[in-house]
Amino acid sequence: MKLMRILQYGVIAVVLALPMAKSADATVVLAKSDNLVGVGAKVYDFTIASGGEYTASLIDLAFPEPFSFLGMVVSHTGGASVDSVKIPPSSSPAGFSFDASPGDYTLQVIGNPSGNPLVGTFSVQVASGAAVTVAQVPEPTTWLVLVAGIGVVGAMRLRNRKQRG
Repeated sequence: MKLMRILQYGVIAVVLALPMAKSADATVVLAKSDNLVGVGAKVYDFTIASGGEYTASLIDLAFPEPFSFLGMVVSHTGGASVDSVKIPPSSSPAGFSFDASPGDYTLQVIGNPSGNPLVGTFSVQVASGAAVTVAQVPEPTTWLVLVAGIGVVGAMRLRNRKQRG
């Protein structure tokens, strides 16, 4: 019974500690997680309904390994580039803000995965406002280690109580 209570409090603490993406009045117009196999590019089309300031964010999810090169370009569909960003290895995330008028846009992610096999995963987001933060999602093994650690602490505490009393 006591161990269950300890585990319940541990789960509550984990949920409260999760990173949250916060923005006052952000409207997400594009949010994708994808992968590249070999050197290449992925293209995403999106529409901006109301003009204003937008933020484009790119995260190297480093699975199975970080990219040796990763970058993105936002442009008017069939037109000139609005802005771009390049992420050096192990320095993710990156992004930029840009003023957009209503219309169709294209976001292109260009990358060179490292490791064997040549596969890399990334996440992109375009949202209104300049203060958008993108939270990374923990790997399943991270959750496993966290829950196992909480369980070990609870078991040790229970064992110590039984030895004392």
